[in-house]
Amino acid sequence: MLPRQLILIFMMAIAGICLSSCRQSFSPAPLPGKSTIEGVVLHTSDGSPVSHATILLCKDAVMFGGCVGQVGETHADADGRYSFRDIPPGEYVPGVRISKQSVFVMQRRSLWIGTPVTVKYTLTPGKTLMVPDFRLDREPEESDELAVKLIYPVDSTSIGDPRPTLKWEPAPRAQYGIALRRVAENESTDIQLTNHPLELINTSSIAVRSDLEDGMYEWTVYVPVTDEKSGNIQGRKATAYFTIARGAQGR
Repeated sequence: MLPRQLILIFMMAIAGICLSSCRQSFSPAPLPGKSTIEGVVLHTSDGSPVSHATILLCKDAVMFGGCVGQVGETHADADGRYSFRDIPPGEYVPGVRISKQSVFVMQRRSLWIGTPVTVKYTLTPGKTLMVPDFRLDREPEESDELAVKLIYPVDSTSIGDPRPTLKWEPAPRAQYGIALRRVAENESTDIQLTNHPLELINTSSIAVRSDLEDGMYEWTVYVPVTDEKSGNIQGRKATAYFTIARGAQGR
């Protein structure tokens, strides 16, 4: 007979999956050939939402450790809901940033595996996957790091302008590195926005220099920050996806 504690863990896991799978999706259907992953962050104590929590989308991650191969970052809304829309199909690990160094991720436990294993979710083309709720025992720590907040285009919107101006919120005395690439099924192509790929700029917007072809794009704003104690250069970044579709008015 299984120990009572393991039975309880199993029943809680099943209940969590049911609650998530039974909840109706709140995101628009993904673009053809793309996928969407969404979920909710709640307090364990009373089930209330953890609003504005930072959610990372990773290729892999470690419980209370780091995000490996980060591919996206977003924030939960006032109801604790978050989503990563119109991303390439594949395996991903969503995680809640709970401190500067750590993220909280779902873990699978087994009688035959002594160490819990991070749960990876497989996204299929054209589908939206609702993952089990994140249940946090404590509030995520507030970070004093320089935050990066993207303004336009965000939330995987579709736009008709082939030369959009990328915009983000300015931060005092900050310099920014900008990267833009077209995301295709078989390969990705970098689009140069400045005179040099590593050039830093002082403005909080930048215009695309030449017409972009129809398709999906990923853009990233990176802010290098020097650690006062070690002198090492670290940084903060934010990433968003958008789609060029001539004639689109946004969605």
